[in-house]
Amino acid sequence: MLQVFAGQTYLAGLKREQELLEAILRPAPGLRIDETRAFDRDRFSVAAAQVRAAEAVAVQPRLRPRTLDVLPRLDGRRRLGEVLSEIAEETGASLEATAADALPALRDLVALGLVVSDPRLPGLNSHQQLSG
Repeated sequence: MLQVFAGQTYLAGLKREQELLEAILRPAPGLRIDETRAFDRDRFSVAAAQVRAAEAVAVQPRLRPRTLDVLPRLDGRRRLGEVLSEIAEETGASLEATAADALPALRDLVALGLVVSDPRLPGLNSHQQLSG
């Protein structure tokens, strides 16, 4: 429950969206991605996905495909904006479109304590120290 409070406090303290793009994030300990894949024509693709965490609230938000691209890359070393730029380059989409697709779900995951920041890393503010 403390991570939910920390995530919501952090998001409430953001003065502009750019601050979230500058954040260094990582999945919460024990985070799990459950995927359902369906066969279509000649291959399996993700039909649905949701996250679960052992030490989080009993909420299991469904994920969009772009968020599934982002989560495994949140390694606690790179800024979110760098991760989104990398994905945009790989997919040929603009950074703006990639961010617009991924940020709403990422904000929700931060608010639920499922994606967290590490206060020992540079570029983080004091609100995030609650999640440590």
